[in-house]
Amino acid sequence: MASQGSNHMAAVREKLLRARQHAHEFRIGVARYMASNPDRIIRQFEEHIPEKSGRAGLTWRFNVESPPPVSLGVVAGDVIHNLRSALDHLARELVIANGANPRDEGRPRTQFPIVTASEQQPVIHTESGDISSAAQVLLEVVQPNNRPDHPLAVLTRLANIDKHRTILFTHRVPSEWFLSRREGALVRGNAT
Repeated sequence: MASQGSNHMAAVREKLLRARQHAHEFRIGVARYMASNPDRIIRQFEEHIPEKSGRAGLTWRFNVESPPPVSLGVVAGDVIHNLRSALDHLARELVIANGANPRDEGRPRTQFPIVTASEQQPVIHTESGDISSAAQVLLEVVQPNNRPDHPLAVLTRLANIDKHRTILFTHRVPSEWFLSRREGALVRGNAT
C-alpha cells in the first residue's frame, strides 16, 4: 500500500506541542491541588510510644485530608500518549525520508521501537524498503537496554499503564515522626 505524503515532521511537532500543553495543564492542576491544603500535620503528646521503648513524647502525624484528583492522572496520560505518539510519527518520517513505505495496516505496524532487553534489536517495520543506516544507528543508541529508569523505558511502562487504567497520584511522606530530646534527632518515620 502506498503511503500518503509526509508533511515534513509537522505531526511530530504537533504531538510534542500537545504534550507540552498537557504538561502545563498538569502543573497547574498540581499547584491548585497543593494550594487547597490537602494535608495537615497533627502534633500531640503521647504517654506511651512503642517505638521509643514505651516512653512518653511528642508525635507528629501527617494526614492527607484530600487525595489528589483523578483528573491529574488523566492529564498525565495525555502527556504520555502524545510523547509516545510523537515517537511513532517520527518512525514513520524516518521510513518516508528513506523512500520506503510505512506499514499502516496489518501487524506489525510502523512504530518507534523501544527495546528494554539488550538482546533485542530495534526494528521499524515497513511495507517496503527500510530506514537509513544512520537512522538505525541512532535508534540503537537511544534504546533503554535493561535500564528500567531510562526515559524511554519509563515512557513505555507509563503508556502501557495509561492504556488500561488511569494513572493515580498519591502522597508519599512520613506519617509519623518521633523526636527524642535525649538523642536530639528524628528517631523514626513511616512512609504512607
